Amino acid sequence: MEYEKKLSLESEIDFEDMIEIETLKVSSGLFKSLWKYIIVDKFQDISRGRYFLIKALQNQVKRAKTYCVGEDWQAINFSYTIIYNLYYILVI
Repeated sequence: MEYEKKLSLESEIDFEDMIEIETLKVSSGLFKSLWKYIIVDKFQDISRGRYFLIKALQNQVKRAKTYCVGEDWQAINFSYTIIYNLYYILVI
């Protein structure tokens, strides 16, 4: 049985679903962030979904600062992951 179908049949969600749900809550204003500082751990393995959640949190608080913690030697795909993360998280 396909993974997504199994989750649906059992009314369950996975980590990526949780991130997507919370991103929608933040983006729509259902969750109001008051945080001036956002700390991102395991930055070397950040996903696209977590990027959008972080960006949504940043957009709610003017001048929010984001600090990223990660280790290049632990990256799943070192060369691609580090370049992608640095460009899309810090530059955009």
